[in-house]
Amino acid sequence: MFLNTLAVVTVAILSALTWNFLFIQPKATFNNTTPQDALLFLMYFVIAVINAVFTSLLRKLEVVALFE
Repeated sequence: MFLNTLAVVTVAILSALTWNFLFIQPKATFNNTTPQDALLFLMYFVIAVINAVFTSLLRKLEVVALFE
């Protein structure tokens, strides 16, 4: 939580790729066989990145408010 935005977004991307590799059929591949699987991966990816950016910005605002 104390890292910059780039590091947090990188971890969110790795999280989405790991989730795709381990839980979307066929497992242990990055192959999405149906449009539903592709949409599921895309939505997870977008939500993870948005969550990472907002969390990073919130932490920065907390630090600024703490020192004012």
